[in-house]
Amino acid sequence: MSANKENEKRIVKRILVISGIVLLALCLLVGALVLVSMLLEEEDLTPALPPEAFFSADYSENIFEDPAYMSMNRAVYFKQYGSGEQLTEENYLDYGECAEFFYHYFDNVIRGDYNAYHQMLTESFLESEDVPDRFTMQMIYDIEVDQVQSGGSAEYQGETVNVYFFEVKYKIYRNNGTFRNDVASNQSTTQYYHLYSYQGELYLNAVQDKWVVLE
Repeated sequence: MSANKENEKRIVKRILVISGIVLLALCLLVGALVLVSMLLEEEDLTPALPPEAFFSADYSENIFEDPAYMSMNRAVYFKQYGSGEQLTEENYLDYGECAEFFYHYFDNVIRGDYNAYHQMLTESFLESEDVPDRFTMQMIYDIEVDQVQSGGSAEYQGETVNVYFFEVKYKIYRNNGTFRNDVASNQSTTQYYHLYSYQGELYLNAVQDKWVVLE
């Protein structure tokens, strides 16, 4: 065999080895990027704000005596796919069980009734999320609840339950951080609520900061 052919073989072999190394490096790089992306997605998108961002908490305060707050729109605007009505004490039962849930949900939070609030959460939510043990009355206003997906099903406590999916927005006047410490006063953020229908009652099972499509 000629020297030229030997050189050609050595060159081809080197090219194959180098190509393999480059391919392996690319695979490792892609894997690392995917892992970083997954970690970033799992990261809390709305971390807690510093304590100085909040007003002082006063558990004895009656927010219904605050004229500024009472002048704000405190009704729940309940929508289904973009259109709906404001819920009142007279009409909230007319719009179904989800409207009834949200009417009571925000009423409990506004009144600072943390015991009633806890009873509206699934055991899974209470165990997996940082749920406040107690909170003051909350000056919540400009409330918008919109059913943006028809729903789905999930397994819960050994049963298949119906799931309802809502986009929720609201603001907190003079937020003291006892209910939410991830949003500033008068700031509106979008969250996505999962409601589980379990044994004839609706419960909140998840609150997420990004869109998750249900199957």
